[in-house]
Amino acid sequence: MGWLILLFVIFIVSVVLILIFSPDMMSEEEEFKASVKDLWGLFKFCQTASFGQPTLELKPARRSVLMYFHFLDNERVSMFLPLKLKKQQQVKAEYIELFKKHNLIFYELKNNVTVHLNRQDENLGQLVAHLYREIFGASDADIVKFKVKTLGSDMRIFQANNQNGVKFNDDYTFEAPSSSHKGKSVLKVQTNRILNAVNFLLYPPLIILSYKFWGITGMCWAALIFFGFFIFHNAPYTKRSLAESLVKGSLLSCILLSATLITQNISFLQSIPSVIGAFTAIISAALVLGVAAPQSERDITHKQRDPKDFKIILGFRTIGGLGLCLVSEWARRNFDIDQWVWFFGFVRIEFMIAMVLIFTPTYALYLSRKLKINKTFP
Repeated sequence: MGWLILLFVIFIVSVVLILIFSPDMMSEEEEFKASVKDLWGLFKFCQTASFGQPTLELKPARRSVLMYFHFLDNERVSMFLPLKLKKQQQVKAEYIELFKKHNLIFYELKNNVTVHLNRQDENLGQLVAHLYREIFGASDADIVKFKVKTLGSDMRIFQANNQNGVKFNDDYTFEAPSSSHKGKSVLKVQTNRILNAVNFLLYPPLIILSYKFWGITGMCWAALIFFGFFIFHNAPYTKRSLAESLVKGSLLSCILLSATLITQNISFLQSIPSVIGAFTAIISAALVLGVAAPQSERDITHKQRDPKDFKIILGFRTIGGLGLCLVSEWARRNFDIDQWVWFFGFVRIEFMIAMVLIFTPTYALYLSRKLKINKTFP
């Protein structure tokens, strides 16, 4: 039982750390200057910085007029244009015609106009730069002040580009470090982090204690509810293919747990790690060989950016799936049911540790060789 107590303590510490290092506590606000011709590139920073609803304030040098951008979520950007000057109010009709020309959704109030933009538009930076030039009568050489609020990790990119005076080429692409959060709110990100800790660290105690108190049937019901909750939780927030859901294991686990409860045959229960390992290996191998195309957004992006690195990662995933299947089959044939329940509870933790120990030095060697090649052949 010492392992279970230690795991529970690690879980409590993990939750405390998650709550202490809340992402919204690491956001910063700073003011920069840039030329109008580089505005589209700078806008891409905020377009991809998805955490904490970044805000951007644009102001022409030596003028008091402003243009605000609020990154509401992963899909929308709100542009707010206050019309404080009489000159602005007189040409408001021209602004509205400009928005209509670009088929933009806008709301007109007495002294301001709010425009909704598509955050997923690849040409959004160019559109914003064009609107800025048209509205403020600016040229490419004019200086624009911009105030941005985003995560500290993203802010360092702003600071580096501002200090080095980086100029953006037409093929410039950028993905902010915070883009992995997909525009989720702080509450959703923190909730997902805690649930991941629950999924990984509290699974062994759930399996082992439910078996000790209620036997195999009680353990199957507890595990079925556990996995069912995570399927229900992930469904509204992610668009995953069936294949990826199977690799994750929750759906397969629920199917085999249900089969165990219906037939009262523990062979279905004991085959769960083997089947998950086999599916992981088969799907990963199919992606490596090009038999199947990646379905998840992360895999598609990874393959486009670095096909060789993508294949190496999938190769390790294939080896890991085969290893899990073989270890599981060995345990099923050699352990009695009490020993196997402990194996079933801890196999994910033990196997992940083994994979990290194998993968990390090998992948580090690959990156080191890749860096040397890039330096030799620029």
